[in-house]
Amino acid sequence: MLWVSEGLTVYYEDIVLVRAGLMTPAEYRERLAGAMTRFEGAPGHRYQSATESSLQTWAGSGMGGDRAVTISYYDNGAMLGGMLDLAIRNASGNRKSLDDVMRTLYRTYDRKLKRGFTDAEFRTACESAAGTSLDEVFAYASTTRDVDYAKYFGYAGWRVEASLQDAPGASLGLDAQAGADGLRVAGVSAGSPAQAAGLEAGDRITEIEGAKATVKSLSDRLTAAKPGEGIHLRVSRDGAERLLEIPLGRNAKSVYTIVPIENPDPLQAAIGKDWMRKTL
Repeated sequence: MLWVSEGLTVYYEDIVLVRAGLMTPAEYRERLAGAMTRFEGAPGHRYQSATESSLQTWAGSGMGGDRAVTISYYDNGAMLGGMLDLAIRNASGNRKSLDDVMRTLYRTYDRKLKRGFTDAEFRTACESAAGTSLDEVFAYASTTRDVDYAKYFGYAGWRVEASLQDAPGASLGLDAQAGADGLRVAGVSAGSPAQAAGLEAGDRITEIEGAKATVKSLSDRLTAAKPGEGIHLRVSRDGAERLLEIPLGRNAKSVYTIVPIENPDPLQAAIGKDWMRKTL
């Protein structure tokens, strides 16, 4: 749960500065957009989730390892903290927030029970404040699926825009997670080379270029490749194996900007004002 304990600390570092008047909402939006760009532009987010980074750091394969195949639970946790905060505010009609969750955790587990809290207890506190399930946000924490930033920051009356720019290397268009018997395909991007080749979530990649498949070997191959070059994969599905040669596609990175919506609805305006403690 380092994505909570450390990541939410980073989230509040910036929010406290805004609320204290030491950072403007515009400056915060710029920092947030930069964090999105860095996170989405780093290949590690395709292979490791926030919860995996939190756990695996103790084995030396989490944050601080090869950044081509790992993420920072500080950075990703801060982003997830913002999304949790806004999801709670939206679901509760702006009556509750992540602030209420943190107060509940402190009073219940530190002051009363004299202990820390479990991941299930943290989720329960969040969903109790929201008054509804927060499945999607917690799925973002535990998987490598693409994040719908626009949905969550739109709750505060902010529009998230992304433009594509060419980046080094080539793209296969899949998210993969390490397993004892190779790589498990966690997701496939629409219109990607992986989808065109028929790969699906749940497939196992056992070999890459004739060698045992690992997160690092896949990342290294994509980093060194050029669009149009082929990658050779041995893939297993339901016990049946096949050898694929997949032409790789263009690698592009998303560059994000965040701007206020011109005419937010009343709830968006209220959330944005209360969240930043300032007018939009």
